[in-house]
Amino acid sequence: MSTHDKRPHPPPPKNRAKKPTYTRRRRHMNGIISTTHTHTCIDIANTMKPFLSSATTKTLSQRRSFLSSFQRTSSSTTTNNIIQPNPSYVNLSHAPTSYLTSSSAPAVVYNSFLSKSECNALVLDITSKMKRRRYEKGHWDAVITTYKEVELRIPRDFHGTEEERIVSSCDLSKETIQTIQRVRHHLEQHHFFNSASPDDKVGWLPSHAIDLAKHGELTAHVDSVKFSGGIVAGLSLLSSSIMRLRPEKEKKKEEGYIDLWLEQGSLYVLSGVARYEYTHELLPSGSIFTKLGGMEEEEIQVERDRRLSVIFRDAKF
Repeated sequence: MSTHDKRPHPPPPKNRAKKPTYTRRRRHMNGIISTTHTHTCIDIANTMKPFLSSATTKTLSQRRSFLSSFQRTSSSTTTNNIIQPNPSYVNLSHAPTSYLTSSSAPAVVYNSFLSKSECNALVLDITSKMKRRRYEKGHWDAVITTYKEVELRIPRDFHGTEEERIVSSCDLSKETIQTIQRVRHHLEQHHFFNSASPDDKVGWLPSHAIDLAKHGELTAHVDSVKFSGGIVAGLSLLSSSIMRLRPEKEKKKEEGYIDLWLEQGSLYVLSGVARYEYTHELLPSGSIFTKLGGMEEEEIQVERDRRLSVIFRDAKF
């Protein structure tokens, strides 16, 4: 062996973040057809499969009609360079009838909405802004535990001269500012259907980032309607998770739920009944998301780790 081969390897970098993992299990309608594998989030091919619901006979025709119309507008991740929501990331198998008969898709997920570079820039900026903060044990509304929170203001969120705005937001990188602007523009173009005219401007509350520890919890709640409007959207970073929507008991006397698979780099959007009449929560680590497609279903067991999210809300006028 040469002296070159005997040189010691450099030590591994410290504090390297673990890639979030989850277990995938493909299942045919008649039984398991493949073995279990463990993947990192970046291993998943962003392909679209036909969407199938295992609905009860009573609501089968309604579900088929809803899913068919939804697929025609959202059958792929990108169409002519326009990002489309991926219906296979929303499991409607147990959805209440009122959700399925709503005029539009109340909850959608855009998988791989962010590039790797955008994800890295956001994580670096958020981590930097939170480095002196400690995890809070709880919030005044008792819906979240073991978390940190910070606003991500971009120049247009500040009042004053353009120079004052730029100076006030200099703690964010240019790429993070551009990403926040891109998300807002996308929401304005695709999720505000009731504008009086194309010239109507959407007002935005400052985006805020949430750092949820590995053992933190986000329990069922409806976001306050006192100041925010008809959209609640979020980017998912670091760790994948499963969001569950349930009918709010005070407004709906229905059973059932809808699950959203939130991969890192994805964008979810809640509007309509999902915004106002359904609670949302994050399921604990180890929960399973069933991804439906054709005559197959795929069980994905998500092991949640530390999770960062960036929340977007329009202002209420």
